[in-house]
Amino acid sequence: IKRYEGVADPMSSLAQLQNQSTDTSVSIGIGLIFASISLLFWRIRKIRAHQTALLENEIENRKSLNQTLEYERTLITTLIDNLPDAVYAKNDGLNFIISNPATVYMMGAVKKEELLGKNESAFQPDEIASRILSEEKAVLEKGETILNKQEVMMDMMSGSPRWRLTTKVPLRDQENKISGLVGISRDITRQ
Repeated sequence: IKRYEGVADPMSSLAQLQNQSTDTSVSIGIGLIFASISLLFWRIRKIRAHQTALLENEIENRKSLNQTLEYERTLITTLIDNLPDAVYAKNDGLNFIISNPATVYMMGAVKKEELLGKNESAFQPDEIASRILSEEKAVLEKGETILNKQEVMMDMMSGSPRWRLTTKVPLRDQENKISGLVGISRDITRQ
């Protein structure tokens, strides 16, 4: 073994060159992987920032829309509640879904909530209730308006008959299908 001391190993230079080449390739590969991962995270952050901005914009739009709807609801409720005429809406089952204080009084109830989900049969004598519901059923089925029809109803507070001038129109949804009706009724007994 002493005889090979000082003699250069031709394979060792080649091995060193291969190691350097491998180290360089590994370094370049790791650098490319790191750069790719960094680019990927940068793109993900950018996409998330964009999505967050879109979501925040959507939230603001919905808040604004909700405020507008609430304002309009308050405006309509204030208007309806302060009319002297009975104003109401019914669903396709002919049950009250909206009523104003004049409607509540006309039915002999105390609060609007007493009318919700009910119809005239809960408040008027049978013959009056069946006549009204029959006419309203025709409005739903035919889509025709009842305009300024004189009808008699019972004032449930006093027990005396009251003459009313009533208009009823079909309520239509976004697809133009009849989903209920809207009515307004004025007491004309004294006229």
